[in-house]
Amino acid sequence: VRSLPGSVSGSGPATISPVGEQAGTISPVGEQAGTISPVGEQAGTISPVGEQAGTIRPVGEQAGTLSPVGEQAGTLSPVGEQAGTISPVGEQAGTISPVGEQAGTISLVGEQAGTISPVGEQAGTKSPVGEQAGTKSPVGEQAGTNSPVGEQAGTKSPVGEQAGTISPVGEQAGTISPVGEQAGTISPVGEQAGTISLVGEQAGTISPVGQQCICGGCHLHLPPQGRTLPFVGGAICCGPCPWYVGV
Repeated sequence: VRSLPGSVSGSGPATISPVGEQAGTISPVGEQAGTISPVGEQAGTISPVGEQAGTIRPVGEQAGTLSPVGEQAGTLSPVGEQAGTISPVGEQAGTISPVGEQAGTISLVGEQAGTISPVGEQAGTKSPVGEQAGTKSPVGEQAGTNSPVGEQAGTKSPVGEQAGTISPVGEQAGTISPVGEQAGTISPVGEQAGTISLVGEQAGTISPVGQQCICGGCHLHLPPQGRTLPFVGGAICCGPCPWYVGV
């Protein structure tokens, strides 16, 4: 049980509890607007299961929904079908994903105003470990850094050689791939720019089988455990997933 500033416990405004009944409450079961919980019913709700616009949850059906499986424009999800889709590997400005490239990224648990992150220290911080406002990285050295090990502002890669690089081994600026051959490539083996696939045959291809966990928890940087996830076409599960409890 965690409480926002100004509240230690109880059921008052801004209280974070297992069952939240009031606006601003952050809990597993949220009934009112502004509630942040696994099951959210109203607009603005941040939860794994959200029914209305603005809802943040694993399965999103409407525009603006943040979820692992996104069907519409603006959807934030590991598997995106339409324009504006946002996934664990984000290609464009404003992308919202486990690896977030620019300010505005949204992740798990937010403690302060605007903060939506597993560990958010400052307003607007969006990162597993956020040191500065807008930082997006497990280990963020500078504002805007997006990388497990960020050497330069805006770097997006476990080992980032150049600003904007998105890749475990990034050869060129903007590369998004474990082995990136061309700028903008997004694939363990990237043949064409923009390819998103285990083995990418066409630009923009999103393969159901990825070497990284795409169950919504790939920002945890967990090693694959061999388990498959049928709801995303047999993708490899990397371990305990905050989006799909029990997976």
